Amino acid sequence: MAVTIQRLFQEFMALFLYLWMCHCFCSTLLFSTNFSAKYPKSWLARYLFPYSVDSYSAIQSDDVPNRITFNNLLINFILMAIFSFQHSAMAHGPIRRSIQKFGGKVGERAAYIGLSWVALHSLYVFWRPISRWETTLYHLPPIIGKFVDFMFICGIGATCLCIHYCQHPKEHLTAFHKFVRQPVFGAQIFGLLMAKQMSFGRFLFVSLMVVYTYIGVVHHEKGIEKDQGTEIWQLYKQTTSTFFPLKRYLWAMLRGKEDVRRWNEQRNELYRRQYCTENGKKQ
Repeated sequence: MAVTIQRLFQEFMALFLYLWMCHCFCSTLLFSTNFSAKYPKSWLARYLFPYSVDSYSAIQSDDVPNRITFNNLLINFILMAIFSFQHSAMAHGPIRRSIQKFGGKVGERAAYIGLSWVALHSLYVFWRPISRWETTLYHLPPIIGKFVDFMFICGIGATCLCIHYCQHPKEHLTAFHKFVRQPVFGAQIFGLLMAKQMSFGRFLFVSLMVVYTYIGVVHHEKGIEKDQGTEIWQLYKQTTSTFFPLKRYLWAMLRGKEDVRRWNEQRNELYRRQYCTENGKKQ
């Protein structure tokens, strides 16, 4: 009976993940079109469809001057700290495993996505603007980055689709994760840099996001050796670069077929040790 209840809960959370992903993608898409300019400027509309960090705030009217003040800087740093703490703490091994005891892997992913989305949107919505700008060109990278990142976090082709037998693909990273670590953050950073003008507020946001992403990747790699052992860590480092995962594979292609074959073997072995049990099923 307990197993059935847990299974039903996991199926419900899987459905929740897909619905949430669709909402996130649609809200981002609408935010990038002219529809967002005509959308009612209510608090709920601004939260669900934020225009951009540093463009305006849900708690600040349009006629408030955007000055560089200590209060504005302090609030922005606090917002970034809240998001960084939430996103990092819930990705930490012990906390992640504690949540999985109650809701399984799908429940843990759902909680992680939901709270991360709230924290990130709050960062966008309540960020105190510091000098405005007009932009129309930077929307596409955040759309692609967010959509791909949520597809990856949702576990499409894995947990949510209930694939029980392990696969041994040449490369099991999803889409943009093959080329750049943390595509959702990378997309926001590059997207904001593509805008027509640079404001101090946007420069501050991009700088903080770059620092957070760098620290997060370093801690993630340290956690692999601690949680999964030295052998898996060595296989990981032999096949995966820190910020551009497929860089070693591209270098192997330049060196010849033998290096590509060796890289494929190491990557498949890494996948097997990380995700498969002895009988070939997913853990």
